[in-house]
Amino acid sequence: MVLDLTAGAMTIMRDGTTNKVSAAQLNDYCGNPKRFVGVLDASDRAALNGICKDWIKLQGHASAMHVQTKREPPHSPKTAHDYYDELYKAGGLDNFADEYACFRDDDVPTFFLIGKSEDMREYLAASGGLSKLPPEARAYLDKARLFFVSYNQGISNGTEYFSLNDSGDSYIEKLEMPPDQYSPKSFRLTVRLRVNWQTLRYKHDIEKTGVPGFLYEETGRCEVVKPGVQQHGHKE
Repeated sequence: MVLDLTAGAMTIMRDGTTNKVSAAQLNDYCGNPKRFVGVLDASDRAALNGICKDWIKLQGHASAMHVQTKREPPHSPKTAHDYYDELYKAGGLDNFADEYACFRDDDVPTFFLIGKSEDMREYLAASGGLSKLPPEARAYLDKARLFFVSYNQGISNGTEYFSLNDSGDSYIEKLEMPPDQYSPKSFRLTVRLRVNWQTLRYKHDIEKTGVPGFLYEETGRCEVVKPGVQQHGHKE
């Protein structure tokens, strides 16, 4: 007797005669062997009884593999919104900047949070927390600043502080960069964020002093962070 798995059948060879038993017939036999008394001789029934247990296991594995294939499609890469939702539900967003969440127009899995200092001041004044702050902290909130926290695949890059520029059309952060392998002299960068507060569209770019054009730029759209879950992820 030969079990031919590729053909989904079993071959019975006896006295030079070959008979094929299909998978359906094998299932029928293994389900109720007594029905085949008088149909198959004792030696064939004994051989079939010997493989029925393994055959049923094999069928079970095949069925499980089929179900697993149907229920577990290949995982798609996480998007910026996926990482944001994960942090939001866990309450892990930075609670100093959790006013707006901003997402790029492309599919890079990064996002950032922004919060206006004047809105933070109003909230603290209404809740009674403003008077508890030290004078230097209150003075900081009096200035038009923006709390900015970027996340890469759900990991915070820390808090940055942007100031409203003189023309009032964008928030900027000026950085003094030390010499490195690419630049033997120190240089300055200006990081700029423009937000249309009516549509919540934004443009984020970086300029190097003395170099025309942008070293980096991106566009996207912000959305209001829902107040349903208390956030507590602020870290200096």
